[in-house]
Amino acid sequence: MTDLGQNVFIEANDGEFMMTDWSKYRRIPARVNGIDAQTRVTGTAPTFEVAIDGTDVVVTRVQGHVLLVRHDCWVVSGTETTDLLEHEQGHYYITYIPYVQALQAIRLLRAPIATAHIPSTPGHGQQTHMHNAMIHLVQTILSDAQARMSQLTFQYDAHDPPGTDHSRNRPEQAVWNQRFAASIASGSVL
Repeated sequence: MTDLGQNVFIEANDGEFMMTDWSKYRRIPARVNGIDAQTRVTGTAPTFEVAIDGTDVVVTRVQGHVLLVRHDCWVVSGTETTDLLEHEQGHYYITYIPYVQALQAIRLLRAPIATAHIPSTPGHGQQTHMHNAMIHLVQTILSDAQARMSQLTFQYDAHDPPGTDHSRNRPEQAVWNQRFAASIASGSVL
C-alpha cells in the first residue's frame, strides 16, 4: 500500500503499476477489431472513514485499489513488443491517475451536520449516518473520474493525433508517456 499523504492510501498489485513483461496477459491467436492488445483496469470502491469537525462531517482517511481486470487483458501471440507493452501501461495510468485524484478529492469532502441529519449521540448509528451522508458525494466524484477515464482512453487510442493509434504513432506515444510521468510525479491532472 502506498501512502499518498493526508491519509490517502492506494494499493496496486505487484507488477501492474510498472509492467515489465506480458505475464499478466492471456495470449489470443488473432487481432480483435484491428488491435493487438487490450488492457482493462479498474479502481475498486474506496473505503473511507469519517468524523465530526466543528459543524461538518469530514472524511479523515480514504483508501482505494487499482488493478488489472485479468480476464479482459489479452495480447495477440507474436505481437508482445516492448512498444506495445509501453502503450498498454498507458491504459493502466489512464485509470490510476484520475482514480488517485478522485481519492484525494474524497479526502477533502465536508458536509454540514445540519443537512446530513446526524444523530447527536455518539455511537454506531452516528457513524453510519455520517458515512451515508458522504456516499452521494463520493459517488459523484467517482462518476466524474470514470467519465474522465473514458475520455482519456478515447483520446489515447484515437487514430489521429493526439491519439497514439493503439501505439502505432510513436511520436504521440512519447508525448503521452511524458504526460503520464509528469502527472504521476507532480499529482497534476492528466
